[in-house]
Amino acid sequence: MYEEIKKYFLMLLQSEAEVNASRFSRVPNCLIFIHELQKEGVHIGLGTGSWKASAEIKLTAAAIPFDGFYFGHADLASSRTAIAANVLA
Repeated sequence: MYEEIKKYFLMLLQSEAEVNASRFSRVPNCLIFIHELQKEGVHIGLGTGSWKASAEIKLTAAAIPFDGFYFGHADLASSRTAIAANVLA
């Protein structure tokens, strides 16, 4: 049942992202910030309490490139501490 709920949620999220991408807006100048960090060789990590797939849908809808990001997410762990540890690993 868990997988069906997850699949349905991701389908709804993807549909919303396609129909109304403006609901997934990014913070002003975040792309400049990301670029500057990458230019300096800083590794970028992202921790989310949701599934990795939902974070990818949201980042894509906001036009934020995330290739090379380190991810911590609920697919790997359930506690915030464990999710953060996965980002840092």
